[in-house]
Parts: sequence; C-alpha cells; structure tokens
Amino acid sequence: MAKKKGMMWGPLVVATAAVATGLYLSRPAWQDYQREDQKSAARIRDAHEQEQKLADRLQEESETQTAVGREALVRQQGQLKKGELPLPLPASDRR
Repeated sequence: MAKKKGMMWGPLVVATAAVATGLYLSRPAWQDYQREDQKSAARIRDAHEQEQKLADRLQEESETQTAVGREALVRQQGQLKKGELPLPLPASDRR
C-alpha cells in the first residue's frame, strides 16, 4: 500500500483549526481576567493610600501626646498667651 502525499495535511489542518477555535473561544475569559486584574490592582492602590493616610494621622496624633508636640501644634496655630514667650523647639522637631 502506497501512501498518498496529501494525507498528512488533513490532520494538520484539523489540529490548527482546533487550536485557533480554542484560542478564539477563550478570549472572553482572558478579557474578564484582565478586567478583574485591573480592578484588583486599583483596590490594592486604594488600600495602600488609605494605609498611608492612617499612618500619617497616627503620627500626627502621637506628636500631640507629648508636651513638645502639643507646644508645636499650638504655636503653628498661632496661639500665644499675652506676655508668654514661645518655647524654643529643637531643629529636629520643626516642620
């Protein structure tokens, strides 16, 4: 029995068509994945921003718990009793 030369193209065409169809049909799933990945990245960025805001607020609150921090806050607001001299602050505590 002799093989025909054209017989090898049939399975190759079927396999190529199957792969192309599979790729085409999986496209919506990959688009959904990409959309969800972008949403997830945005949520992570938002969480980092909120975390930074919280850390900043906690830092500000902790500064107001010390006498020097309260004094600096009052002076920044321009509050000064009559005849009172401002407390000189070290350079590291100034903003």
